[in-house]
Order: sequence, then structure tokens, then C-alpha cells
Amino acid sequence: MKVLIVDDEMSALEILERRVREVLGDSVIIFTATDGDAALNIVKKEQVDVMFLDVELPGMSGLEIAKQSKANYPRTN
Repeated sequence: MKVLIVDDEMSALEILERRVREVLGDSVIIFTATDGDAALNIVKKEQVDVMFLDVELPGMSGLEIAKQSKANYPRTN
């Protein structure tokens, strides 16, 4: 499973990454991004299965990232 975590706060990224790994184990592939452009590039290249998005990000909101990702990759949750 491929997971993308997007947050502009490094501590939040690290905490959520640890929690996801605790639940899903070492076989999960986790990508992280701190802004919308980086997130969309990862989605495009990796076609992630699940995204955890901060709603308030600089430049592009998490909702906009979700909207664009679902339009191009409808299987992403």
C-alpha cells in the first residue's frame, strides 16, 4: 500500500507517519510532502492508495489536492 501524508508542519508529518507505520506495518510505502505542488507530483508519479491531507496549507489547500487527485486517480482514497 502506498500512503501520502501532506502537512506543512514537520512534527505533524512525523507523528502521522509513525502512526500509519504502527497500524499498517513495515510493508507500507509512505511518501510525505509539505505543499500542494509536491503532493500532486507524488500522486502523479506514484499513484498512491491513501492520502492524509492537512486542510490548511500554503498555496493550495488539502481539499484542492484531494479534488485534483480524485479527478485524475479516482481510486485514491
